[in-house]
Amino acid sequence: MSTPAAIYVRISKDSEKSGLGVERQRKDCRALAKRLGWTVAEVYEDNDVSASDGKPRPSFERMRTAVEVGQVKAIAVWDVDRLTRTPRELEDVIEWADRHGLALASVGGEIDLATPQGRLTARIKGSVARHEVEQASRRIRAKHAELAMDGRHNGPRPYGWDIVGRQAEARLVINAGEAAVLRECVQRVLAGDAIWKIVKDLNSRDIRTSTGKPWVTQVLRRVLLRWRNCGVRTHLGKEVGLGQWQPIIDRETHERVVALLTNPARKTNNRGTAPKYLLTSVAYCGECGGYVVGTAEFNYRLKNGRMRHYPHSYKCA
Repeated sequence: MSTPAAIYVRISKDSEKSGLGVERQRKDCRALAKRLGWTVAEVYEDNDVSASDGKPRPSFERMRTAVEVGQVKAIAVWDVDRLTRTPRELEDVIEWADRHGLALASVGGEIDLATPQGRLTARIKGSVARHEVEQASRRIRAKHAELAMDGRHNGPRPYGWDIVGRQAEARLVINAGEAAVLRECVQRVLAGDAIWKIVKDLNSRDIRTSTGKPWVTQVLRRVLLRWRNCGVRTHLGKEVGLGQWQPIIDRETHERVVALLTNPARKTNNRGTAPKYLLTSVAYCGECGGYVVGTAEFNYRLKNGRMRHYPHSYKCA
C-alpha cells in the first residue's frame, strides 16, 4: 500500500491574497510525493500566515489532528521553514515521527526523522530558520526606530490623512473630509459627549474608518488619543519629535483630550453599567438546573384573562 501523505504549504505574507506563492509550493510538493510513491490524502494550506509569531495556524492544527489519528503517515513540504520556524514546534514534529512513524520530505532534500542524522539536519534547518526570523525582526525594529527619529510615518493609512508617494517617498497629506470629522469629534468630547454617542452618530451618517469599517468605541478612542493628531511623532509610546506632516489640531487641544480620556475618574462606558439583572448566572432553573439569565420585560396572561406586566424576567437555555 502507498503511504497516505499530507502536503503542507505556507507563506507568511500575501498582501494581494493571490495565493501564487503557495500554489508554486503545492506544485513542487505534488511532484515530490509522486516521486516518493506517496498518495496525497489532503493539501493543508496556510496562506498569509506566519509560523513565527506564535499565533494558531488553522491548517497546521488540522494536519496535526490527521497525524494523531493516523490518517497521515508522511508530510511533504517545500522546505522545513514552511512547516515551522520555531525549534519547539519542530520538536513536536520529531515526536510525531517517534509515536506515529511519520515521514518527512522537503523539496530541498529528504529528511529521515527516524535517524539521528536526519533529526540533526531538521534541527539545524529549524535553528537557521529561527535565526533568520530574529535577524529580520531586528532589522525591522531598527528601521522603525530610524523612521521615527526622522519624523516619518510608518504603517497603514491613519484616519485624517492620505498617503502620497511610495516607500521612501511616502508622506502624509491631510484628508480634508476626515480631518473635519476628527475635529468635530474632538470638540464633542471636550464638550462632554460620550464616545459611544459620537460613534452612534458617525455610523448613522455612514462615516467610516480609514479601513472602510463602521466605528466602534475603542477605535474612536484610540484615534482621539493619537499624538499624531497634533503633529507629534512617537515611538514605543514615547515622544521623539515632530512628525513630517501637518497637524489636524493644536497640541494644547490634544493635551486636553488626552487628559480627559485618560482620567481614572472618567466613566468610559456610562451606558448600561448599572446592574439590571442581579440573578443572572446566580439563580438556577427549577426544571433543568441550569443558570438563568436576565431578559427584557414581558407581559404574562393569567388564567383569569388579566395581563400582568413584569419589568424583568429570567430564563434558562
